[in-house]
This record gives sequence, structure tokens and C-alpha cells, in this order.
Amino acid sequence: MTDSGLAPADVRRLRAATDAGTPWDDALVAIADDRARAAEQALAAGHVATAQQGFRWAAAALLFAQMAFNDDSPERTALYARFTATVGRAGALAEPAWEHVTLPFGDGRLHGWLLRPEGEARGTVIVLGGQSGWGATYLRAADTLLARGLAAFLVEGPGQGESRMSGGVLLDVDVRAAYSAFVDHVLDDPTLGGRVGIWGNSMGGLFAGTAAASDPRIGAVCVNGAPARPRLLGFRTFDEQAAAMLGGADAAAVQANFDRIALQPDDRIAGAVLVVHGGEDPIVSLEEQQPFLDAALGVADLLEWADGDHTIYRHGDERNAVVADWFADHLAPGRATLLDEVRASFAGTPDLRHRAVLDAVTRHVHALVRELRPTLAEWEDAIGFLTAVGQKCDDTRQEFVLLSDVLGVSMLVETLNGGEHGTESTVLGPFHMTASPRRALGDSISEVGLDRPCVVTGTAGDLDGQPLGGATVDVWQCDEEGFYDVQRPDTQPAGNGRGLFRADADGAFWFRTVVPSHYPIPTDGPVGALLRASERHPYRPAHVHFIAEADGFVPVTTHVFVADSPYLDSDAVFAVKPGLVRDFTVVTDPAEAERYGVTAPFRHVHFDLRLVPA
Repeated sequence: MTDSGLAPADVRRLRAATDAGTPWDDALVAIADDRARAAEQALAAGHVATAQQGFRWAAAALLFAQMAFNDDSPERTALYARFTATVGRAGALAEPAWEHVTLPFGDGRLHGWLLRPEGEARGTVIVLGGQSGWGATYLRAADTLLARGLAAFLVEGPGQGESRMSGGVLLDVDVRAAYSAFVDHVLDDPTLGGRVGIWGNSMGGLFAGTAAASDPRIGAVCVNGAPARPRLLGFRTFDEQAAAMLGGADAAAVQANFDRIALQPDDRIAGAVLVVHGGEDPIVSLEEQQPFLDAALGVADLLEWADGDHTIYRHGDERNAVVADWFADHLAPGRATLLDEVRASFAGTPDLRHRAVLDAVTRHVHALVRELRPTLAEWEDAIGFLTAVGQKCDDTRQEFVLLSDVLGVSMLVETLNGGEHGTESTVLGPFHMTASPRRALGDSISEVGLDRPCVVTGTAGDLDGQPLGGATVDVWQCDEEGFYDVQRPDTQPAGNGRGLFRADADGAFWFRTVVPSHYPIPTDGPVGALLRASERHPYRPAHVHFIAEADGFVPVTTHVFVADSPYLDSDAVFAVKPGLVRDFTVVTDPAEAERYGVTAPFRHVHFDLRLVPA
């Protein structure tokens, strides 16, 4: 209890009160009342340091008072709110004052306390607890960090403290993303040293370890008494606390969530790793912590106290000092790594977006190399592959776009840039390499015959369906055998299967073509070799490409897919969206065929394009 800030005299008073029959929480509230009253008196007398210590002792008593309740009863939430307010009283008297941080996350809010050292911070350590001790529980750990010139960010993550009780963020969210949000907050502040460590205690060690595995910006992580793959332990306090982090879930749901948030076998940690273990820990064995060390790509240190209990409470001051020293060493500006040096070389890039891209690419490529640990021969093979991709590109072939397509990157970029409204976007593809010839409405884009004639009609409009007269509609597709004009220049004239149309005053467009076929993407280059090596098929379902543009609106790049085509559920470039699949209806009416200038039977598809205002 003293490890979390309760005064030794208050521990003795608590023992005497509970031995006499006073309920745990009532005894601690009485202690908190007395400590807060004394702090107010000291403050009135001008003794600021004494007042601050008094509020810290009062806060510690309230912290342990609320631990009498495992679920979020009204009594507990009231006690925790009072604990938070009392921490705020202590923090207001600190120099520099502690900052109560609130961050939006999903539909809720994350909370924490940011403590800065005097002078410029050498870096920042995010400190967190597990199922019952959160945020300002770790003020004594923060003291040791501040003494070494490091800022301390005492956070309450998903399922913890204020973030749970008032912020509405339970442990069922993307936990790794939540801790990355805390990292974002640190790195957005240039006064916090630009270097981030994370120190997780008890179950918080799992959150720290998985955050470091997902976020290469975390340069050092300490895991203190956490299992890499948590499980329900079968005793009431632990299991009820675990359920409360999920809002009161049953045991099966808790274990399923434990499995979801566990350190995964393929997780790797780029930053330095320190595992702290107590030889007499009754809750977590060293074997359960070993996966964190195994995941380390670089420094992997183990610090063990033979007589240490869970999270080393018995040696709290010594533990805090040693761990703080370790962070000071591994976050020190003087310990520049190769990655640090490369990132620093781009720090003067004038264009901020250019700088951000270079920094992100450098960080992620270095993390990838550290994770995979390629041999020199493998590195040469990788360079050779990328060289071959470039050599395969020409005026009518874009192998890099094809590589982006089969890796799903093209679709990811489209998804990130697409809006929630209007026609759904999808990939451009590698065959939009030549300008489409301008054609009149109703023209055929097929210049080699209409063996399987098809009529495409549609409208270009805004989100309300109001016509966008004069909008341009660029279309391109393969022929009936699955080839684009640039793939078979000997049998298809340039521009075959392509057309640039201008919608009429009502926003309408229409053209004749052939029913496109499903087809394989080009496999005669390095991307094809990649697919063969991974035993993936190269096929795309049948589709027609569109780019629609109108003044004052955001252009949209999309497809319309043939509903009865093979490979709709396994497109080689991952571009199918259910909202873009249409029936190409068989029409047998001779009058309709004559109307469109085709022979019956023919296929007809109607596809409306809806654009979002710029």
C-alpha cells in the first residue's frame, strides 16, 4: 500500500480500524478526510509543499477505499471521482503543475495525468496499471522519472479508471490503438523530448507490450508482472475486476477478450524490452512473461527479485529507481540508434507532408527489417524483385500499380480517400495508361465487333440525384476474351474498349460495348511470379471501369461488376464491393435492340454515378 502512496502511519491506522470492525472503505475515507483537512490547513498557512503531500496521502487513501468494490457501483464511482479531484488538488500545487489530460477515442474519452520535469524533458514514459490500480496510483513511480529528467504520463486506458467510469471506454475496443493515442499526444508536444517509453504494471504490462509491438514509435517498454496470454485465475477478486473492465461481462466473454488482446505469436517489439519479475509472484510466472522477451528485436533485459512478490511491491522504491534508470538510459538523446540518425537526417525537410512521409516510411521499413531479419541474400533478392518490377513498366504497363493492387494497398488507399457518401470508389487498375478517345453518346467503344453486345446506361448526379449535365465519364474495359487493347496491340486497335463521354443536360450517358469477361491480371512479370509463389490465382471478375468528373465535385474512380461473373468473392486485387455489383440483364426485345443499335439478344446494365461536392 505504501508503494502506491499511502502513508505508513495510515496503514497502521487502517489495520487498527478494520481489526475493530470498521468497514475497509469507511476507515480509508476517514483517513482521507483527516489528511485533506490537514492539507487545507497547511495551505492556508502558506506551507505549499506540506499541503501537496497531504493531498497525495488523502488521494492514496481514497484510491484504496474504492478498491473495496470490484464493480462500478455508485459508491465506487463517487469515491473514484473524489480520488481524481484530490489528485487534482495535489497536482495544482506541483511545479510544474500536473495536467489532467482528456483525449477523444471512438465514442468515449481517455484520461490521464501528465507530469513534467523541471526544465526540458529528455523523453516521456507512459505509465499504466492493470485491473485495479490506474493513473495516479503510480505517482511514486512518476517521482523517480521526474528526478531523471523524464516526463511521466500516468494514463488510464480502456477499461480503467476515469476512462471507464466517466469516459465510457471499456476493454472491448482496439486496445493497441488506444495506447497509440496516448503516444500521439506525447509526440504532438515538442516539449516532451520526442522519445516515448511505456511502463506497464500487472495486467498493464500486457497492454504496454502489445502497444510497443504495434507502435514502433515506442522506443522502450517495461513489462512488470504481466502474462503474455492472460487467463481467468478462478479467484473472485481477479475475475470480478476482469469482468468490470468489460462492463460486467460473463466469464466466457472475458476469456474471449483476453484471447483477443493477448500478445500474438507473430508480434515483434522494435524498441528495447525490460521484463520485471518477482520470484515469489503467486499470479504470474516467468514463463508467462517470457514471450515479451522473445518478441524483442533488439535489447531484451530481465530484472528479477528472487523474493519479489507480484509487481515487486516489497521492493517498490528500489524497483522504481532501477526501472527509471533503465528508461533514462534507453530514452537518452545520446543513445541515438541507426533509425534515430536516419530520421534526424530528414528532420530539416521543408515540406511538412514530405517530411512526415519520409519519417513514417523510414520507421516502418526499419521495423519490418528488424522483424524479418533478412539475410544478405534475401535482401539482394528483395532488391532484385523491386528492380524487376520497375523494368517491367513501360508506357502501357504499370507493374508497380499491379504490385500495389495484389498487396491490397491500392484498395486501402481508395478506401481511406473514399467518402461515406456517393458512389463507392475502387481501384484504378494498371491499364488506365492511354487516353480514352472522345466519343458521342451512344457510340460503341468496341471497334472489333459486338459478338456479345451490351448496352450501358446511367446518369451522373449529385448526392440528391440532381443531374450533373456535362459531366465527363471515362470508361475502359477488356474485350470478350479478357484482354485490354494495350495487351494485344496486334489484334486490337488503340482505344478499343475505351471511351470518354460527356453526359447530356439531364446527366444521362449511354454507350454500346461487349460484355466484359473475367480475366487474369498479367502474370508474365515479377508480380505474376509472386502470385505463383504464394499459390494465389490471378483472376479478376468481369467489370467495366469508370472515372466520373464534374466541376465542383470530387472525381470518383469505380467499377461496375457483372453479377454472374466468377471470382466476385476472390478478386485478385480485392476491389469488389457489393454495392458495385449489378445484373447485366438479358434483353430479347427487337424494338429495344433497334433503339440502341444492337442486335437481340443483348445485355443491359444501368449504373448511376453519384458525386460528392468538393
